[in-house]
Amino acid sequence: MFDETKWAKAVARLQGLRANHPGWIKLEHVDEYHAVVEAFESATNESFSEFQIPWQALKPRLISSQRATYRNPNPKKVYSDRPYCDDATYNRTIDGLWHYVQALQSKMNSGKATTVPVDYWKLTDGELEALAHEYKIGGYGDAHGIDRTVIINALVKRDQAMNHATPSSMSFGDVTGSVIQVGTSHSQATVTFNAQDVRAIVEKIKSNMDELQLTEGEREELRTDIQTIEPQLVATKPKPGIVSACLNSMKTTLTAAARTAITAEIAQDITHVLQSFHPHH
Repeated sequence: MFDETKWAKAVARLQGLRANHPGWIKLEHVDEYHAVVEAFESATNESFSEFQIPWQALKPRLISSQRATYRNPNPKKVYSDRPYCDDATYNRTIDGLWHYVQALQSKMNSGKATTVPVDYWKLTDGELEALAHEYKIGGYGDAHGIDRTVIINALVKRDQAMNHATPSSMSFGDVTGSVIQVGTSHSQATVTFNAQDVRAIVEKIKSNMDELQLTEGEREELRTDIQTIEPQLVATKPKPGIVSACLNSMKTTLTAAARTAITAEIAQDITHVLQSFHPHH
């Protein structure tokens, strides 16, 4: 049985390994990687043995050697007492697992309309930070380390947007003023998605944040939406469901906090942009 919380933890740990490559790959680094492989096995109840690093890949490492000379054609070579894994094997194996995990994740996302919510509060700080790095979530650092709430709010909002996205095939043109084709088995709809308009709204909110007269909670809501939507604006294949969900969330926050003219103005701008997301058959 698939355990989504265990899966999320395993993905975060694998991303952490990929982002923090050790200099010399010791036995404990290989053991740490194998523990991640076992975490994926536990999450899916399937074997990931193909992604284990073979023990024969761990060998003593050459520490020093002398240059061969006429008088000393066979110079002494000094090897380490401990075994090490060579970089090529380590990198190739981790990258192979990463691509396989991404393929499985894509297959799971395309084959389901809803997902079981992940309890992100059960993740460690390191696992949350790895997910933040993966999904380009910023603004979570503080004087004491990381602000878990910022990361978790962004992850939850991303999950909600993914769950409400249309689970159908899409082909993308130029994202700037792009036309996105959303096909179904019975019909095809065209959705106009102008990335420049969305980016203009994001920049307008960021530049007028102080003038919006928002509570700290409302500011945090907008920051989370912005952190979720910005990666989509630079993605090769942006997800319209995520963009529209974040825009709707921004509009809701601004409408409820309409205390100034600029707040109402931005909310109206969002309404106009959202109209371009309506499908035309």
